[in-house]
Amino acid sequence: MIQKIINWKTILLATIIVLVGLSSLQVLQPPERILEDVTVEEQGSMMVLSIKTNMPIRYENHFPDGPSKFVQIKVRAVSFSGGGGSDFIGNESILPGFIEQVPVVDVAYEGGVKGGPFISLRFKEPINYQIKEDPELDGIQIYVPKKPEI
Repeated sequence: MIQKIINWKTILLATIIVLVGLSSLQVLQPPERILEDVTVEEQGSMMVLSIKTNMPIRYENHFPDGPSKFVQIKVRAVSFSGGGGSDFIGNESILPGFIEQVPVVDVAYEGGVKGGPFISLRFKEPINYQIKEDPELDGIQIYVPKKPEI
């Protein structure tokens, strides 16, 4: 009889501990905004346009390859929990304020388009560029040759 009571109490206690533990877990929600910030810095003969995001992303590819006024960068959200992180659908835009340094007019996240999600950039004029994934997976870096000083 005592053995049955101990087993019953042990099962009840274990169940309560598990339920309390599960209720304290937080389910990660996607951020309200994907684009956090856009900054520019000088690195030698290049200007680096850093697009920071509120969630980890990986660079997949971009279009077009040559000089252009418009660049579309395909990205993939990284999920450290094993879930599908590329499901964030939304469109948003940041208007940077440093057109003198880099002729960028608009930076946009396009999550609800076929083949996406994309980070898209519009430039004032066609430019040469190189795209790199941020080593910390929190954005994309676009390298643009510095404009010659007049």
